[in-house]
Amino acid sequence: MEDSTYEKNVFVQAADCVVRAQCFTNVSYDVKLNLPRGDWFSGCVDIKLNLKKAPTTDLFFDFRGIKIAEYVINGQPVAEDPSVFKNHHVKIPTSMLRVGDEANTVKIYFMNKYRKDGVGLHSFTDKTDG
Repeated sequence: MEDSTYEKNVFVQAADCVVRAQCFTNVSYDVKLNLPRGDWFSGCVDIKLNLKKAPTTDLFFDFRGIKIAEYVINGQPVAEDPSVFKNHHVKIPTSMLRVGDEANTVKIYFMNKYRKDGVGLHSFTDKTDG
């Protein structure tokens, strides 16, 4: 899945954060990054969260990235669809989440480009020191 709006600036909205805070508890992230020299980096984020109440609409994670290689919720792959990843939002299909005390697990493998504009990760090679 690729976000065709990667270069567009899309900002986090306070109202979206409020809705997520009303629905999610016990959220934790485990992020692993592969940061080679060059233009691209990759990684995996493991997210655990509890859903205390089902929202009336699908929720989303904020992610300014180019490509999601794999997206799995509670052991089930999320179907590839252009609406799942766009405008820096990764939709969380609430039908795949469990409400209650049992933790939900989300795994996202991604690829992204290093940035040169002050937003995100940068890669720089000093020509003097290497």
